[in-house]
Amino acid sequence: MVTSFFVIHLPIEDHVLSRETARLVLIFRKELDGWKINHSGISIPYHLVQEGEVYPLKQLTERAATLEQLVAERTLELSNAIAKMKKLSGMLPICSGCKKIRDDKNYWSEVETYVTEHSEAQFTHGMCPTCVDIYLSELDALPAGKSPS
Repeated sequence: MVTSFFVIHLPIEDHVLSRETARLVLIFRKELDGWKINHSGISIPYHLVQEGEVYPLKQLTERAATLEQLVAERTLELSNAIAKMKKLSGMLPICSGCKKIRDDKNYWSEVETYVTEHSEAQFTHGMCPTCVDIYLSELDALPAGKSPS
């Protein structure tokens, strides 16, 4: 039989077992092909055990439940983020004339409307130099006093 004492160092500062001394007991048995562990046991400090417990299971169970809830919340956040990213992936059917985009329900929307509904992007408008030149030349070609339609 072998008995040893060791200090538990968990990476969680407030964990019930952090920085506690425990005792490990191993009982060996000699068999034909060598020594085998026949029994093992760990003893933990008695002050951690609550009434009716052999090990501090209540605190460990509560900690496990908290961690499981945290994992579930973060998994949901990640799934939502991935879903948002996927909304604008793949090929988008766009009209070569008016540049409207066709959705899965066969409705046509303005590019700005479609992108705003399927992403976090927002639009601001301006005119590129080519369009400014075209627009101004169309204004110059209008008769005096007439506004563009």
